[in-house]
Amino acid sequence: MTSTEVATLEDIQGMSEQELMALTGQTEERSGLPRLAVNYNADDEDGNTLPRGAYRIDDPSQGGMTIYGAEAHFRPLFRVYSYSIWDQDAQKFTVQTVQAKNLGAPFPDTIGGNKCGKISKAERDALDPKSAEAIFQSTIKCNQIFYGLVSIPNGTNVKGKKASCENIPCVWYVKGASFVPLGDYIKRLQKENKPMFKVVSKLTTTRHKAGSGANAVTFFVAEATPLKEVEFTPEDQSLLGDFLKTIQGYNEHIMGQHNKAVAANATPEEIDMALDLEDDEEEVAA
Repeated sequence: MTSTEVATLEDIQGMSEQELMALTGQTEERSGLPRLAVNYNADDEDGNTLPRGAYRIDDPSQGGMTIYGAEAHFRPLFRVYSYSIWDQDAQKFTVQTVQAKNLGAPFPDTIGGNKCGKISKAERDALDPKSAEAIFQSTIKCNQIFYGLVSIPNGTNVKGKKASCENIPCVWYVKGASFVPLGDYIKRLQKENKPMFKVVSKLTTTRHKAGSGANAVTFFVAEATPLKEVEFTPEDQSLLGDFLKTIQGYNEHIMGQHNKAVAANATPEEIDMALDLEDDEEEVAA
């Protein structure tokens, strides 16, 4: 049910308390595709213990219930890349770029620049590690974004009770320590002449620790191995089209913010030049 649809009495009678709370405006519903992610939280706001290092996904068919699993089955249908800066305190992205199919493409961002200001590796290596610029560069993350179908056959819910889900269309942002292993996995499938959209992969994680003592940081690295091969059906083709529309809509939104930022920062001379170019283009078109 979308935010503009009106529930009937029949709909309401079959709803859970959580669904009724969302319907009556007591909770904020998430929009967009469910996001597959590795869980880092030890517990939730209600004190429920959560499995760290497990995959998690919200299942729309079960009222948005979050399901956790040490193993997930994922079938990627499409992959793109983007850059972003995440504000941990505000719990939101402060800068984002468009999503593109390869890293050699331009990545216009929401502040009128490119790649959120990311410079080349050679330039980063030349920086003083303690400098403000080096610290800023470390906040810019390159994301490998997969759109696909996920199943968690042997999972649990927030209460630790058995739960499962099957073939949920989702998006998965892969970055940090998991970026290279997942990229290498896709390359291996390519070398074996296996289209990734025909391979259901088993996802697991391995636990790692960096540093020691009070400064130690625990993190989890995603790992993928082939589970089985499946056919690419007309339904899959339709879903792929939906994913492409999602990406297109996202990129149009980002470009709108990019163009506004560019215009806001433009000098009078640059504005005049842009207007002259528009006049020239109109004359050629005429």
